[in-house]
Amino acid sequence: MSSSVKSSFSSLMFGELIQKIDEGRLGLNTGLSTGIKPLDEGIGGIQKKTYTLIFGAEGAGKSVFTTHAYILSPLMEHFFRQKNDPDYLIDLKVYFYSLEVDRVNVLGKMLCWIIYKETGRVFSMKYLFSNRLFLIDNTVYDLVMSYKPLIERMLDEVLTIIDKPMTALEINEETMDLARDRGTSKIVTLPDGKRLRKYTPNNPYEHVLIIVDTLTNLTVDDSIKMNSEKKECDRHSSFCKHVYRNLLHYSIINVTHSNRDISNAMRTKSGEIYPNKNDISISSQPARDADLVIVIFATYEYANPNNNLGKFEGYDITRLKHRYRNIGVLKSRDGENMLRISVLFVGECGYFKALPKTLSKQDYIDILSIKMEFEELNNHTEKRDLIKLNQNKTQ
Repeated sequence: MSSSVKSSFSSLMFGELIQKIDEGRLGLNTGLSTGIKPLDEGIGGIQKKTYTLIFGAEGAGKSVFTTHAYILSPLMEHFFRQKNDPDYLIDLKVYFYSLEVDRVNVLGKMLCWIIYKETGRVFSMKYLFSNRLFLIDNTVYDLVMSYKPLIERMLDEVLTIIDKPMTALEINEETMDLARDRGTSKIVTLPDGKRLRKYTPNNPYEHVLIIVDTLTNLTVDDSIKMNSEKKECDRHSSFCKHVYRNLLHYSIINVTHSNRDISNAMRTKSGEIYPNKNDISISSQPARDADLVIVIFATYEYANPNNNLGKFEGYDITRLKHRYRNIGVLKSRDGENMLRISVLFVGECGYFKALPKTLSKQDYIDILSIKMEFEELNNHTEKRDLIKLNQNKTQ
């Protein structure tokens, strides 16, 4: 390789370094907020060019955590800063591949989250959709309708929900179509003679999040010989690492399940059951490819008289029960490894909030007083009948 080519390439690499430094000076490397301050401090917020893997047991709250931390919290911060910060330049786009839940239910859960965050009122999906004996009254319906402009703005400007069956290759094709619409690529020759594709977005301030929930629901591509669920998962992870992260500089968030080993009798009895990367189901490849591995641990599910989980991280789990979750950072290439964060979990609406290091008696009372509104209505048959009567009158 000639000295002029080598010098040109060195200049290119140094230019990329300076560009990253300059972006930081403009405040573009602070990371979007997950809505959980200790987590933001530990991982640096949601950064571009980062591959995150989130896992947990069935019912732990990994999907709603992903929605809280990687969709709604950054989105609400984005709208706030657009309105109040004249120097804010980020162009946020979120592409959510919901392979488990259809988009109506996804939006319903998001609406419950927004209402709780802004009003403190706890609505579940059952109540929102008037399932079984539950029926929202006119005032609640009016409250729901008041968020129509916000939901429509979310969907028009930032959030795209894809809820159809997808293979790894189909997600890759859609992502590359997106990238072609939003930028251009060119071939760069490396010092060893190899050729590398370099991508340049039309808007240098774009921040694109690609979210897949869950990896276990990827459709296995039957056109590929000897394919399997594991191979499909590994293929998708390879695209995430080499294409979406390294080439496009997108943020990737994959969600997956833990295996059943965490609940075996020996681990449960000993109390040494805090999840580790070996507990991830299907394949270990995504954890190796990822920059961040985060686990959601439903501690109360595993507490028993024979282990120490009833008192965990200084909290009385026997009192908090399902209101407690622990978020663990098991791997972080650029942040703090083995970070554990205790959070309040309002599962009815998928809301998480960092707990203080110690809880007072009043804190416990306040947490345990969090109730879904439909539970209160369910105890008043007369009120439900009155709601129905009033709704019939307005029709």
